[in-house]
Amino acid sequence: MSLTLRINLVLTALLLVLLLAGSLLMRQNLQNRIDHKLEAVSETALSMISSIVTNPDIQDTAKRQLILQVSALTGTRLLYIEYYAADSRFTFRASGSNVSQSHTAPDWFHRLLVPDGQPHYEQLIPGERDSRIQLGPDPSLSIDEVWRDTVPLLYLGLGAIPLCYLLVYLIVRYAMTPARAMRAALGRIEDGDFSIRLPRLGFPELAGLSGAINHVAESLAQAAELEKRLAGEAVRAQERERQHLARELHDELGQSISAIKAMAVSSGAANPQMTQIAALCDHLYDVVNGMLRRLRPVTLEELGLVLALQQTVDDWNEKQDTTFCALSIRGDLSALADEAAIHVYRIVQEGLTNISRHAAASEASITLQRAPDAAGFTLDICDNGRGMALEAGTQRFGLRGIRERIDVLGGELEMTSPPGGGFAIHCRIPLALPSHKEKHHDE
Repeated sequence: MSLTLRINLVLTALLLVLLLAGSLLMRQNLQNRIDHKLEAVSETALSMISSIVTNPDIQDTAKRQLILQVSALTGTRLLYIEYYAADSRFTFRASGSNVSQSHTAPDWFHRLLVPDGQPHYEQLIPGERDSRIQLGPDPSLSIDEVWRDTVPLLYLGLGAIPLCYLLVYLIVRYAMTPARAMRAALGRIEDGDFSIRLPRLGFPELAGLSGAINHVAESLAQAAELEKRLAGEAVRAQERERQHLARELHDELGQSISAIKAMAVSSGAANPQMTQIAALCDHLYDVVNGMLRRLRPVTLEELGLVLALQQTVDDWNEKQDTTFCALSIRGDLSALADEAAIHVYRIVQEGLTNISRHAAASEASITLQRAPDAAGFTLDICDNGRGMALEAGTQRFGLRGIRERIDVLGGELEMTSPPGGGFAIHCRIPLALPSHKEKHHDE
């Protein structure tokens, strides 16, 4: 449940309580008002009406008219007057509401304000058996007056309630603006954008919270930068170790194999075992050469990146039975730095390994070209295989190694896998390497 909804519910409950309390208070005030008026006018009204009905010189019709006039007086309009002749015979009833029949208050308003069991007053008429005058409250006119006074307040209240809700909404929305900013900042931090910084917020509590978020973002940015530097060092150390291992294989193992073959050949062709040893030396020499090409691509050093990639793709296609990879190189690649070239070569190797192990594809393509804005290069490795879940795929060692190499180059990496299948790696490589990486490259 949102904070705005909670505040609106609390406000609604508060308004209902105030409305109920106001209604009860208004009802009580009206009843007290009626009672006070009744006490003030009842005795006077009884005295006047008693004088009328006991006067033998006044005819019954005239008595009725006089009683009606008495009931229409301002002070007695809250009373109903009932006249009972001899033997409790009901004669007529007069009240202020008979004078004006145009009641404006609805019935529910009458029932709300007039309780049952209102007191009444009675005056016996001497000389006539069971003859009496009975007075009781008839607040219809006063209720109409109250209703006419209340209607504008009701309309005002009905108009004020939406305005009150609107005001609360605007206040809460304004108060929650810093919270929305912090939520957006945390979302960007979650997505890996550690450059976000929140301004100092107006409220002291939120100002401290924004400062804490900024501190977390700064710490994560420093940690991410350190991770990139360490990854770059690891990649360079890996390349140095590969070069060292390639030299050891070439100098030690390669020469040893050559010596063994020379000894086997010099022992004479008549010895079949020597012939087998020489053939085995040739096989081992081919295996070592393959390992040397993977560890230290001599073609890359001697002939350049384009021919090295062509040879790598051709060798890969020869080993595949169901998958063919097409290589496309467009534009001038001479501006690509040597360190970037070795990383591009390794990325292509990792991409081909990923396709052969996981893709189950029939077609693949590798495209290396100058970026349209001439600010760098783009490398795309695509296949039509079964694809993979990006969340799980990016954790594979090969793909993680590709990301580390792109980070070393200061480039951008995007991996896509549409629902219909297939997987694509899109790399953007800048012309200039980051300064701290160039330092290690010079070394």
